[in-house]
Amino acid sequence: MPESSPAEDSTAAPKVQYRAVVGAGYTAVSSVITLVVGFTRSILLARLLLPEDFGVITFALFFTSLIGSLTNFGFRQAFIHSDLEDEQRAANAMFLVDITIAIVQLFLVFLLQSVFTRLYPQYQLLPKILLIFFSAYIIGAATGTPLAILERHLAYRRIALLNIIISISITIAAVLMALGGMGVWALVIEVILSRVVMFVGLFFIRPPWRFQGQVEWSFIRRFTKFGLSISVTHILGFLIDQFDDFWIGASLGKTSLGYYSKAYEYARYPRRVLSDPIVSVIFPAFSRLKHNRQELSQVFARGFGVLIRLGFLVSITMYLTATELVQVAIGPKWLPMVNTYRLMIVYTLIDPLISIAAMLFIAVGKPGVTTAIRLLQMFVFVPGVILLGNRFGIYGVAIAADIMVILGFV
Repeated sequence: MPESSPAEDSTAAPKVQYRAVVGAGYTAVSSVITLVVGFTRSILLARLLLPEDFGVITFALFFTSLIGSLTNFGFRQAFIHSDLEDEQRAANAMFLVDITIAIVQLFLVFLLQSVFTRLYPQYQLLPKILLIFFSAYIIGAATGTPLAILERHLAYRRIALLNIIISISITIAAVLMALGGMGVWALVIEVILSRVVMFVGLFFIRPPWRFQGQVEWSFIRRFTKFGLSISVTHILGFLIDQFDDFWIGASLGKTSLGYYSKAYEYARYPRRVLSDPIVSVIFPAFSRLKHNRQELSQVFARGFGVLIRLGFLVSITMYLTATELVQVAIGPKWLPMVNTYRLMIVYTLIDPLISIAAMLFIAVGKPGVTTAIRLLQMFVFVPGVILLGNRFGIYGVAIAADIMVILGFV
């Protein structure tokens, strides 16, 4: 890959930093708006639906993420990270690969329908929900390429606007369906509608990219090694992030999983405003500055410092007001999740710090470091969930998550 000269780096670096800051600003504004809308939607749905409804959808999302992780080869990160000779042809190749993978995923889920029915009879709607999810994910796969183009060029204003429109759309649809007594389907519509709105916004309104016939297949071959290394990290990250959901759903039932998933959801809200805007733009910025160590270090230090200062202040406030927030916002029926919610605040405080460090290693071409750390976390987390979960229920699972994330940070 061609490297930029020092003179080019010194000129481009301030511009990249500026665009990264602007991108983080747009993403932050979007996150605040979607946070308010999403929090309102969450409160209304929590009052209208039962904990087991959330347990069913969380269990379905586990298998969705599992199949997605096994077929994620990291080409999008390679596309954003790399110095491409022909961006259009590389994008064409990535688009075809993404669509093909999505179709294979749908076919695989279709073949596994009877397996899901036999293994998890308590989740009768699981096979049907998975088919619907993966049908919608074909539409989502099509949007991956134009989104990667926008991210590669740090064009986050449009992404932010689309996320706001999606948040408002799914809120209206989900709440109306919940009021109509449609139960878990009010949660299913969130997944479907988010993909459809993003597709319309990227392909029918000033599309940032159009598929053309010429394809640079060498892009796929060239970045397979880079992508596969990231893919292994994604699989380990998936096991770390969602093994707890699977174990609770399979061992403790859908009601316990509903409490646990809602505790994690509410613990993540401050992260969506404070951390996600920085984390979402930091990898493209790191990738642009990978040949300029001084500027790269500055971006890393600034992002890391902001997360630590703001994160601790907000997390302490949330921890102290946990009982009042749950009782007032979503009602007494959710009080069994309070202690778990407090522990998940610790997790969501530290995890973004690990994410930024991981993106730095990937940007400088050392994804294996992140893979090794994820592997260590997995070996601690999986037995921790089983042992502590059997002893203390969802509270013990949350303890295992905190131990794992602190280990990864250290």
